[in-house]
Amino acid sequence: MTATLSGATSLELLGTAGEAMTAEVLVLHADTPADVAMRRLEHSRVSGAPVVDHGRVVGVVTLRDLLVPLLAEGPSRPPARSTATSSISATSMSAI
Repeated sequence: MTATLSGATSLELLGTAGEAMTAEVLVLHADTPADVAMRRLEHSRVSGAPVVDHGRVVGVVTLRDLLVPLLAEGPSRPPARSTATSSISATSMSAI
């Protein structure tokens, strides 16, 4: 498969999402403070993680989600849930 970046540039995409994924999933709880979530993401060397509340996935949070408010307004400690993306596109958790 080839993805076209511009009229003159293309990028060959190799493999599948399953081949590129991280096998061990880092899961953050909805009440995890944002600074703790950032450290866990960085330590695990991943850019995002599902956010769970009472055993149910309620969203996805990325380093970008956590860094943009920090850079815009200065340090704060909102929980991971307040910055998480709540719409998830997945067929089932068993696929994870």
